[in-house]
Amino acid sequence: MLEYLVDITDEDLDEDEGECGFRLTFNFAKNPFFSNETLVRACALFVSCSASMYLRLTWFDGFQHAVHSRTTPACLP
Repeated sequence: MLEYLVDITDEDLDEDEGECGFRLTFNFAKNPFFSNETLVRACALFVSCSASMYLRLTWFDGFQHAVHSRTTPACLP
């Protein structure tokens, strides 16, 4: 699957808006596994907790895995 990975970019979250952390963007070429061309993973740090978030993959038939989108813990805005 990683043979279809084209690029990974990173950016800091906006500290001016009270966010602290980073966002990774994974760019993929068209592939037989999933239809997403871009996947984003964000990791935010808060005084009271830390949290991460990622978007659901849209798998093509036959490639569905038991992985689901999640946000943990419940302190994300």
